[in-house]
Amino acid sequence: MFVFGFGFDIKSKDYKVVKMTYSQSRGAFLLPPKVEIFSLSLGIWKQLDGFIPESYIVEYFYKQAVVHGKVHWTGYKIDVERKRMKNLILAFDLSDEIFVELQLPECLVIGLPMNLNTAEFGESLAIYHYDKCAWTWICSIWVMKEYGVVESWSKEFNIVLDWEPGMILGFRNNSEILLTRRTGQLVSYNLETHEKMNFDIIGTKNSFFMGTYEESLVLLNEGQLLLPNDFSSEADRDEC
Repeated sequence: MFVFGFGFDIKSKDYKVVKMTYSQSRGAFLLPPKVEIFSLSLGIWKQLDGFIPESYIVEYFYKQAVVHGKVHWTGYKIDVERKRMKNLILAFDLSDEIFVELQLPECLVIGLPMNLNTAEFGESLAIYHYDKCAWTWICSIWVMKEYGVVESWSKEFNIVLDWEPGMILGFRNNSEILLTRRTGQLVSYNLETHEKMNFDIIGTKNSFFMGTYEESLVLLNEGQLLLPNDFSSEADRDEC
């Protein structure tokens, strides 16, 4: 199983890809995973030699969230003795190239890990939690008000749906979120008016992706970064 993360290293001004490879034996994942990092500016892969979490598993279909220069995923650890799973957030620092563990709200630590997903809420880290109550589905959105401080987790929204959600894709700039139905239909939900709008786009619950971006002068096909000093002066350009 492969798990990928992608983000921008603000120290080296470089885009990086992190890949975790989980091997399997007799239906179980072998830990720790093999971790490799790709540098866009260098154009090469290298294997991570530092600390790699030995106990936690990140599934390939979990969403990533890039906040504070780190890629975040939800992960879990199997507690064999108690026959349950313990959830947390696993983060990879793109600059220092190290893993960091962040704790979830206490009420989310125990439970099905596939009902959790990381997200970006403005410049803050957020977590989605899905739950079923009678004939309705409830999606809670938690936001970490102060990064790295467990006590700062705050439940900001409760979304009640009369159909089973597939996955929340992310926030838009107009108080809306994009999510999918379990049947694969793309839907927009307004957090203020609670209005839902169905799009005529059909896929599977894991076939959609939504990500944030910023305009950049990085040449992705050449692996080069153009800084202001690389440009000619206005006078030089006028003479061309």
